[in-house]
Amino acid sequence: ERKGERDEALRHYERVVDLSPDAYRTINSIGIIYMYQGKVADSIEQFQKAIQSNPDFAWAYSNLGTAYRKMGKFQEAIEAHAKAIQIEPDNPVFYNKLGNVYYDMKDYLSALVQFEKAKMSAEDTAIDRKIGLCYLRQGIGNEAVKYLERAMKAFPHRAEVHAEYGEALSVSMRFKEADESLDRAMRADPEEPAY
Repeated sequence: ERKGERDEALRHYERVVDLSPDAYRTINSIGIIYMYQGKVADSIEQFQKAIQSNPDFAWAYSNLGTAYRKMGKFQEAIEAHAKAIQIEPDNPVFYNKLGNVYYDMKDYLSALVQFEKAKMSAEDTAIDRKIGLCYLRQGIGNEAVKYLERAMKAFPHRAEVHAEYGEALSVSMRFKEADESLDRAMRADPEEPAY
């Protein structure tokens, strides 16, 4: 069970920090466990401690940004992710996480820019889906279709991906294909339609 493993890891990590208070990676790991436990405010405190121990540890900034995002503190999240990117500009995860913040803010153009940067650094079909959704939310159907089609091929059993692809086809005035994709979405998950 994951919860039991996390609790055990937390006890271990806390002992490590007791012995070595500047163990910034371990402090960061404690923050991650707190986030999984829903203790977001406590996780922020741990990420800040990790940053204090090592101001060049990009992952602590990134995790801090994720915690702020969970709290709806989007400006703080943007600043934390931007700092992670400043430290490690070639890490696609940080661009992806920053894109998620902008997406939550419904700033789809800024999200798209960040997802495109993540895509340049890593071949990831999950990012294709996010890029496609950014285009779709801006009403740019043909570009949305291109990216969501890749995501649909990578995740053929995910109803929501078929539904999103169908929506993009509909925006592109490709209604017959849209209906077919929406039918596939219903067959993939008939109990809970994704649209």
